[in-house]
Amino acid sequence: MEHSRKAYQGILKSAALLGSARVVTLVIGLIRVKSLAVLIGPVGVGLIGTYDTLVLMSVYVFGLGVQSSGVRQIAIASSQQDPEKTARTIATLRRLSWALGLFGTLVVGASAWVISRLTFKDPSHGLDILVLSPAIFLTSIYGGGLAIVQGCQRISDLAKITVLSAIGQAISVVVFVSLLGERGIALSFVLGGGLSLLICRLITKGLAIPKAPPTWASSISESRTFIKLGLGLTNALLLSTLVAYATRALIARGLGLEAVGIYLCAFSLSGKFIGFLLDAMQTDFYPRLSAVAHDHEDLNRLVNQQTEIVLLMAMPGLLGTLAFAPWLVRLFYSGAFEGATVLLRWLILGCLVRVIYAPMGFVQLAKGRGLLYFVSAALVNLFSLAATFTLLRGFGLRGVAASYLVGNLFQTMVLLAISKRLTGFKWSSHTVRFLLIFVPIATVCVFASFFLSEIQSSLLSLTVAGAVSFYCMHQLAARLGPDHRVSRFFARFAFPIAPLQ
Repeated sequence: MEHSRKAYQGILKSAALLGSARVVTLVIGLIRVKSLAVLIGPVGVGLIGTYDTLVLMSVYVFGLGVQSSGVRQIAIASSQQDPEKTARTIATLRRLSWALGLFGTLVVGASAWVISRLTFKDPSHGLDILVLSPAIFLTSIYGGGLAIVQGCQRISDLAKITVLSAIGQAISVVVFVSLLGERGIALSFVLGGGLSLLICRLITKGLAIPKAPPTWASSISESRTFIKLGLGLTNALLLSTLVAYATRALIARGLGLEAVGIYLCAFSLSGKFIGFLLDAMQTDFYPRLSAVAHDHEDLNRLVNQQTEIVLLMAMPGLLGTLAFAPWLVRLFYSGAFEGATVLLRWLILGCLVRVIYAPMGFVQLAKGRGLLYFVSAALVNLFSLAATFTLLRGFGLRGVAASYLVGNLFQTMVLLAISKRLTGFKWSSHTVRFLLIFVPIATVCVFASFFLSEIQSSLLSLTVAGAVSFYCMHQLAARLGPDHRVSRFFARFAFPIAPLQ
């Protein structure tokens, strides 16, 4: 029981820490964009966004997913308490990050004027892209450093690096743009990449990372494992990106660009809260799951614990989003996006299903089954695209929103079948109880909103959200133990906390 409490406490602490770090970086990003909008206007902001996409896409394409697979390899090596193996794994990841980053820099630098013509229909940005290209090398090495910290499960250090790097990048771009205008944008990316790398190195300097002189032959041999799993991740993500693009294209061809804008408004708002939660979960959960991948009993228990915690944290936020849906659309967009409110309600149900299957999605990765991960992702994405095409023709934009729910339900069934096959996984009685409570509540609130007035729907969802929030906090307290601050909060009001059975 004490072991379970510590596990729940660790999950909650990591989610809160990483979620807070993401909120801070989001605020820093908003300040950065606001400052740049004042300094260089819409054209400059658009240019920065284009260059940022170019750097990230280059790191992603040329990196072959080795940083994501590196997190798993380092977590496994660390859990085995084998310093020599851990040192070899870390050295291999660093060497791959250097080599692949340098290769990406050389390719982008050599084709700078071609990229400029393809992107801007004008070669005049070629010199800026050439100047920008070293940022790919620096970002690749920085990403390798983050993967080492994540694989070693140093969550507090990871949060520090993320926040300080965001501050450093914001300062560098604002300073260079202030001094040089648009010509300073490319240089700011290089300086920002350098500052991020420096911050990462300074913080990880104190880590007890084993040091051993692995040979290049051992690194080359071990790199095959990195690349094999990394390619599965990369191809799956690329396929998801293509399906997302195809979805937008189908909407544009069938209903016009205005419909695309309304759909993207609803989709963006539905994922705001869940994005924070799932990103925090991924950063902490993936290395922990990889470390116990050899023990199916531990792995399955960890997946269930993670599912319980993420449901308890997500459900109040989803119902709150449903309650304030009309006002969120007006606040973040405008009255012209009024049609997004109905879509947002459908998408909230899809987000709930996404929360349910998200922990199972890491089982294949933790087991190192890269090919299976890609094949299952391809199956789910093709099904989702077919559902989008069918429901778009039958029900218009609402059908597209409903297809997100249908696709996520299908993905849940696929992941359940694969996880059961790989590890004998099944949902615990606690998880099943939460599903039997939360899914009907969310479904009733969403469907009631289609028949009630705006005010009536919001009052209903808000009332239910309050009751569900109380229940979720009570259940969290039962899992965290009597000494945790959440439990002490309930004790102040004489609410009994039944011990978790």
